[in-house]
Amino acid sequence: MIFSSRYSRMHLMLIRLALLTSLTILASACTHSPSFSQSQIDGSKLLAGHLFFPGQPVPELDAPHLLTLTDEMRAFVRQHTATAITERQKMRAILNAILKEGSINLQYNLVKTYSARGAYEAREGNCLSFTNLFVALAREAGLNVHYQRVDIPPTWDEVGGAYIYNLHINAVVDMAPLGRTAVDFDVASFSKQYHMWEVSDQHAEAQFHNNMGVHMLDTKELPQAFLHFRQAIEISPDIGYFWTNLGTLYRRAGHEVHSENAFLKAIEVASDPSAMSNLAQLYRHQGKSERALYYNNQVKVYHSKNPYYQYHLAEKAYAGDKFEEVKKLLKEAIRLRKDDHRFYRLLALAQLQTGDITAARENFQQAANSATATVDRVKYSHKYDALTHIR
Repeated sequence: MIFSSRYSRMHLMLIRLALLTSLTILASACTHSPSFSQSQIDGSKLLAGHLFFPGQPVPELDAPHLLTLTDEMRAFVRQHTATAITERQKMRAILNAILKEGSINLQYNLVKTYSARGAYEAREGNCLSFTNLFVALAREAGLNVHYQRVDIPPTWDEVGGAYIYNLHINAVVDMAPLGRTAVDFDVASFSKQYHMWEVSDQHAEAQFHNNMGVHMLDTKELPQAFLHFRQAIEISPDIGYFWTNLGTLYRRAGHEVHSENAFLKAIEVASDPSAMSNLAQLYRHQGKSERALYYNNQVKVYHSKNPYYQYHLAEKAYAGDKFEEVKKLLKEAIRLRKDDHRFYRLLALAQLQTGDITAARENFQQAANSATATVDRVKYSHKYDALTHIR
């Protein structure tokens, strides 16, 4: 493990939370209201739930109690922090107890989202599960710890016609006067350049329900998916992709009017471009070509301003041996954002494929200069050194 702090010279540990939406986007698009735009959407109608529970009361979900500890878990904390004196020692002791064999030895499972108690008892879980467990145990040990959002560059992975949007949530421990130290388990994805900000326990609970909704949607348990998406929205109604996921659920259930309104609500509250993409698709299916074209154009505008989408296209072009297209796309991505080492690396690889050794060498050097992880800097430097001997 590696330690770091935002304010002190330690290293950092990361954990990733993956959330699914229909389209991955970075920022809000510049949109103008079309002549067919609707008035404000009544979100309460979308959250009523009668379409999924016809003729019966809509059930309420039990609170997840994300951070509740059992007596056994409290004893676990006392046992593993018994000899720890400083806050830093307590943090190390808890992390070792979570991850090392002979203790919890928590195993990663992408599709399992648990509360702290659930992760402790199952000995597995995804990234949000890891974070829930650490936050709960660390607070029991007296540490001042909170959830933290990390604004990492997105990845664009097409899965079954949808895109996976990776968000990052980790934990941050305030160890004054040493500073605030983040706790995370994905070192390779971390950069000190990423913006980080503290989020509430309620925000984490909303993300928990959204994850559960995505899982239930994937397993076709649509009524349960609705209950979780509704709960996420009731906690954080201003997060656009929660409404987008609800719209995706309604469309899969065959309720197109509710689906349309949920997507429109996502645009209303957060200009969510994934909702725009879904609306364009829905309107094409319905034969409403003008509306489909409008929202499709908004997505294109969004893509044109998104360096990570350009990178996504460049990866696809590289896989298809379209190296000139790769170079064009990546030069645009670099124009939009100059500090992502991945852009320079793929550009250099494309230039190698077209025989431009000098340009490839320069871009491997740029990749090394932009990388924050030592392993990446060393790798790119080796590429640069190797190319200096090629005439």
